[in-house]
Amino acid sequence: MSRRAASKRHLLHEPMAYIQGFVQFDGLKMKIDRRSYVPNLETENLVNYGATLLRQRKVDRPIVIDVGTGCGNIAIAFAKRFPGSSVIATDILQDTLTLARCNATTHGCTNVEFVHTDLIDDVECPRSPDLVVADLPYGSPEYLLKSNALEEMQHMPIISRFTEGLLDAYLELIEQIKAKRWRATLIAESGTVPEKVVSRLLPPDVEWTYHAYQDYSLIQLEVGDEKDPDE
Repeated sequence: MSRRAASKRHLLHEPMAYIQGFVQFDGLKMKIDRRSYVPNLETENLVNYGATLLRQRKVDRPIVIDVGTGCGNIAIAFAKRFPGSSVIATDILQDTLTLARCNATTHGCTNVEFVHTDLIDDVECPRSPDLVVADLPYGSPEYLLKSNALEEMQHMPIISRFTEGLLDAYLELIEQIKAKRWRATLIAESGTVPEKVVSRLLPPDVEWTYHAYQDYSLIQLEVGDEKDPDE
């Protein structure tokens, strides 16, 4: 692409990652285009937090589910950090999964399974996953990360931008985990949504902790009950 063409696209507020065709995440170069939301640098906090949790729990061969995988950045980061893991990456958009598979192939990740589904609806696991991670739309531009620009987000897939209600996507994910009768730890990126707002929205039967960083937050939730092994 010529410098003039790139400059024109930039003036139209197209994300630089789309113009370059790649984004760096967790030390890995990911192919990126309009099929996927552009990963935020802050989301590396989610990977670091989840990886630390798995190591603290001494899980050698974890099952990790990445919900709404986009270009596959989170799933691939876990697959590379835990070579013995089984990672399941889901997305509701088939074209987006094609992009994620391309990135997984580039990075030699044979331990990632891609599932075309709404959240985890069609996911099958031999047991409860050790970790469910999700970077889903929070629901409101009011709580965007500082690295997001509304003008740039107009170029990204509509479904990856916002939801009708605050944290709606996460509330639906919690219900799907319960429906599968898993006992799972869910790590959810919550942008700059304040803890008091999170407290008001989450169901009372879910244990959760809020982790605040500078202009960024995560929620750790313990969700559901594992199936009776005799069933």
